[in-house]
Amino acid sequence: MIVPPHIRSYRLQILLLFIDRHWHIVHDTLKHDVVKALLDLVVFEDVEVQSWVFLNLAAIAYEEGSIPNQISIENERALNASIWDSAWAHAIRKTNVPAICRAACHAGLSILTSFYSKAHRPHLLTSNRVLLEIETFAKDMDVQGPSYPFDSVCMFLSHCLTIASQDVRLYRMHLEDKVLSWFVDSWKIPDSRIQLAPNTTADILLLLKTLCGLSKRLDLIFRPLLPQSYVVDNIIEEKKVRVIRDFLLYAKLPPFIPHSEAHEDPSNVIHHNDAGKGIDSSEQFQNITPRGRERKLSSFFLRTLESHIFDWQNNKDARNHPTAEMARRSLDVAATAIAFESLLLLNGTVSNRQVLQTSAKLITLLTGFLAESHWSIAEKLLVAHSLEIFIIYEEQASDGTFREAFARPGPDSGIKKQALQNLLLNEVIVEDRCSRRRMNFLRLVWQNADVSHYDGSNRRVY
Repeated sequence: MIVPPHIRSYRLQILLLFIDRHWHIVHDTLKHDVVKALLDLVVFEDVEVQSWVFLNLAAIAYEEGSIPNQISIENERALNASIWDSAWAHAIRKTNVPAICRAACHAGLSILTSFYSKAHRPHLLTSNRVLLEIETFAKDMDVQGPSYPFDSVCMFLSHCLTIASQDVRLYRMHLEDKVLSWFVDSWKIPDSRIQLAPNTTADILLLLKTLCGLSKRLDLIFRPLLPQSYVVDNIIEEKKVRVIRDFLLYAKLPPFIPHSEAHEDPSNVIHHNDAGKGIDSSEQFQNITPRGRERKLSSFFLRTLESHIFDWQNNKDARNHPTAEMARRSLDVAATAIAFESLLLLNGTVSNRQVLQTSAKLITLLTGFLAESHWSIAEKLLVAHSLEIFIIYEEQASDGTFREAFARPGPDSGIKKQALQNLLLNEVIVEDRCSRRRMNFLRLVWQNADVSHYDGSNRRVY
């Protein structure tokens, strides 16, 4: 009996929900059968079915990668290296198929992070196979690559380039130049007047930082706007009490995670004075001339921004009423350009003043449309939300959220004083460091004269 593609997709969606919640209770033999069945469906002609197959493989890789180091012999036989080598090969070979590239990159990233990057289980993914596939995939990027820099595509490429930079032979091939040429040609604003592209400013910046090899990095906070629905409200409420629910229903407590990030490279630490404010980062600038990749990206941003300004000025003169999604896409480009040039400045490289000034001009032009009455409050929020990365510098938890199962240890816990002091100090450093980095970055943006400019009345425009 031939099963229609939409029925297969529906069953794969149910399987994905099962894997997400109950994969840890599945017997090893059944795990093997499920993965083999999914690998057989990879060659199915329907692209929607293939996408759901890769999503299931990504979920399985994530669940298997979270298993502790002491795994049983039976589990090694159930999902061995040959299976994950096959899944990895299928994923990376589908990354250049337009309708499947996003799901394939998501599966490839999940497999890499679960079975290759972790030192305790490198045997589940062959090193030579990974490097060979990355070389084959990246060296032809400028000819044939993913159809668009989606969120998963940017993260997957960034991870692959990081792995390639650790291999001497791949490092000498300069695969970053191939990926850069693909990015410049593929990042086009979609023609749709309604749908937004499935990526964020943070995704694009992650790839650009890897392409340019920036040593000082930071994770900007990007909070997506959630749709108004009962499902979303229930998920939010469920997340707030997840710690309590897992303890009462399943007798589970969140594991203790050592804060190893507190011992990272001291060059990435933002020093601060006794007043708690970051030192003016301009004192750390080296005024390094931009290299070829930085100049190519700046030229690309400049051309794109000028094109957007031309289109929006025509809309304004013709008194057209563009959609909020169109304004949001253009505003994302301007925000990405400002963030990229500011990151260059943070790493001691001279930024392109023309790119910053053109970005500010486009933002000024777009924010003027917020006063238009034909946009609803929700649409205005959608447009303005693009600039949130230049305001938020620390995570803001929702009211009523339980983050910890136990209180922090104190002097009466019985822990040695020195060990207790190091434990609490590391935790404070990790929590404080990210916010200080973001604050230092935001200071660069808001104090830059090329971004904050004035009109004839000496009034601040942006």
